[in-house]
Amino acid sequence: MRAVLGNGPRPRDIVTRKALENACAIVAATGGSTNAALHIPAIAHEAGIAFDIDDVAEVLARTPLIADLRPSGRFTARDVHEVGGTAVIIRALIELGAIDGSCLTVGGETMAQVYGGAALPGRRGGAESGKGHRAGWRGPRCSRAISALAARSSRSRA
Repeated sequence: MRAVLGNGPRPRDIVTRKALENACAIVAATGGSTNAALHIPAIAHEAGIAFDIDDVAEVLARTPLIADLRPSGRFTARDVHEVGGTAVIIRALIELGAIDGSCLTVGGETMAQVYGGAALPGRRGGAESGKGHRAGWRGPRCSRAISALAARSSRSRA
């Protein structure tokens, strides 16, 4: 409510290039929708920030998969809730250096201040090292594309 009443940060204080990169990283870390590759640049455009599908692809490629969620993953949103919710994912990404904890939230605190105290559950797997599970493509038949690498491992999925 502080932001609505004019006492908090303004949208342009919150929607920064780093915040957009954070959004992409959270999508990548949770196996989120490739639709983000369209929506996040659209938000950037409205905010007057140069951030396109190539920027999205770069962030997706460097972000580890830490919450292997369905439809292509092993876990559900309920599983995330049961281990502490999105706060746990955000804290883990800050600690891994995959997102910038200095970005502001609507309440005026940084992400690190808000999520730094989230209780981390016992490990049920861990971050998959190396490149992310999304890929950006360029070629003669497509100018740009983002795809999920659903067949990235040989493990079976329920």
